[in-house]
Amino acid sequence: MNQIFGNLSAIDLFIRQKHIFIHENASGFYRVSSYFIAKVLCDIIPMRVLPLCIFASVTYFMMGRRERGGEGEREGEGGREGGTKREREK
Repeated sequence: MNQIFGNLSAIDLFIRQKHIFIHENASGFYRVSSYFIAKVLCDIIPMRVLPLCIFASVTYFMMGRRERGGEGEREGEGGREGGTKREREK
């Protein structure tokens, strides 16, 4: 849960750097679109989105979730969904 709400700090990132951005934009160093694209590609995606995806994929499989349609879980066979292999064989 902390990973999800931790991504809200990306908004704070833009607010904290507002003064620097306004100064550099007024001086003609770069455009708004260049700053935004660079910030998204170099900070938000690798530092906030990528760790969240890795964390979610690891915890998904640690919880014991399985794909549907696995061995013994085909539709129409009348078997129970879920459970361990031993429970399905009963």
